[in-house]
Amino acid sequence: MRLTTIRLLALVLLALPLGTACADEASDAHKAGIEAMYPVLLAHRDAGRTDAARELVAKAIKWQPSEPRHRVTLATIESVAGRTDAALSALESAAELGYTDAATLTAEPTLASLRSSDRFTALIEKLAGKTATDPKATKPAPAAAPTGPEVLPVEAKLTDNGPVGAYFQTKVIHGSSTLEKSVWYFKPDGTVHFYVTLGYSDAELASDDKSSRGTVRRDGDQIEITWKDGSIRRARYEPKADGTFWWDMGLFTRVKPLDRAAALGTWEFHGTRGVSTEDKGNANTSSQTKRFTFSPDGTFVHTGVLIVTVDENPDVTSTGKKETRGQWTARRYSLVLSGADDSEAHGIAFTIDDAGTPEPSDWLYYRGMMHRRVKP
Repeated sequence: MRLTTIRLLALVLLALPLGTACADEASDAHKAGIEAMYPVLLAHRDAGRTDAARELVAKAIKWQPSEPRHRVTLATIESVAGRTDAALSALESAAELGYTDAATLTAEPTLASLRSSDRFTALIEKLAGKTATDPKATKPAPAAAPTGPEVLPVEAKLTDNGPVGAYFQTKVIHGSSTLEKSVWYFKPDGTVHFYVTLGYSDAELASDDKSSRGTVRRDGDQIEITWKDGSIRRARYEPKADGTFWWDMGLFTRVKPLDRAAALGTWEFHGTRGVSTEDKGNANTSSQTKRFTFSPDGTFVHTGVLIVTVDENPDVTSTGKKETRGQWTARRYSLVLSGADDSEAHGIAFTIDDAGTPEPSDWLYYRGMMHRRVKP
């Protein structure tokens, strides 16, 4: 079957929390594809092209089967199509998956045809009662940037038992030209956190869903890490006089404090992800560019470009633009962004200098992503 595409060019804020490097690239590509499809999907629905809209939402449900909003969207499509039973079944499925917003369902214009149904009335009463009595129905507030003192990492050093402190790892992935870049935090108690993005406090390490945790054991010239999932990685440990070390083909250097002056200017991240879908053997790819500008007066601007290609109709294009401005604060080992819309985000940040260039810093590592300096 011929591969067709939707190309979405969206200049968007790739959402505060700003910077969402994801360990699961397939999941990330699916999320990007879904966000790309939604404007097109809704345009189809509102124009009465319910078959095309239904096909797109079916893909979203397949990629995120536990997300209730896709079932609600399906219900609106079926309602517009005049398929009342299918619409009500989709709403009931959404409720089973945890959807509780009865007010939205009663106000949604595309569901107006369902409101005379006893099933719809019963569902609304059930959701309203669950919202009032079930604490799980209340969504927790998003994690905000820290307001208290920053928790600093322990001093980075090489001990008889192995490394302690925060280290930046660079490693060429075997069989590719990809350079893995990540922050590791070796705690004095023998635990290690890999791909740390938020910070070094116990609370930040516990809430960092992108990181992995394990325990470290040194055995002569070997270091063995047992990860939380039970897997074990053992490799030669090569400490160097300058405080760096090699392990498992990766070079580890001490994480340095964030230099505010060196962080001034414009920085850009560009990345492409792809994942093959099970249906029809086709591929979904996303390419994103994220740009930060940090000014001396403490203000920042964040924009992004997202280009998504999925297996659908080639003649439908959706575009959008969004930009976020706010205040930025350089802490000792992290960067805090406070948006004008009262949203906040924070993450580990530091600059990296390339000795071969005249600039004081060439790269900004923020929240798991490497951003290259954009020259004026």
